[in-house]
Amino acid sequence: MKINFRMLWATLGILGFLVFSLIAFELIGFATSTDGGDGYSILHTARLSDLNHASGKMLDIYGLGIAGLIVAFSALALPLVGFFLGKMPKTNAALGGVALFLEVIGAALMITAISLFITASGTLVIDDRKTGSTFINPKDNFSGTLIAADYVLLGLGLGISLGGVAAAFFKMSNKSKSK
Repeated sequence: MKINFRMLWATLGILGFLVFSLIAFELIGFATSTDGGDGYSILHTARLSDLNHASGKMLDIYGLGIAGLIVAFSALALPLVGFFLGKMPKTNAALGGVALFLEVIGAALMITAISLFITASGTLVIDDRKTGSTFINPKDNFSGTLIAADYVLLGLGLGISLGGVAAAFFKMSNKSKSK
């Protein structure tokens, strides 16, 4: 049995996307800033690990983010199967198409979660363990810089993932015709 080591590119690409996604959702999170008085602002950050402190619309937002992570992570099974199938062009193309589809759907769910956080009207309830506050109102005062960082990390991770999957599953040749 031959092992197809080209699948290493897809595995590394998908793992890279998951790392960037976890950085976006767990280290940066959903950020808002409120006026703390005296010319400074208080930054409230909600992370996916704060799921048990959320309620209402924030649970829907968390649900989309977690679903996106799960869908993107499930695509990792395809290159692992591809390692042991050998070089079978039609099967590899089918597996690659499914992997690309899962990665794009996962990214779309995560981007939708961030977009829903920005456009959510009213108060989203999150118990902030540090300050004891229980409100975040993103429509008026979300942190644009940190939300943009979330989008950039998700876009960069998706690009790495799609590049790795395409390099592993699809035969791309550089055949030039010389006369």
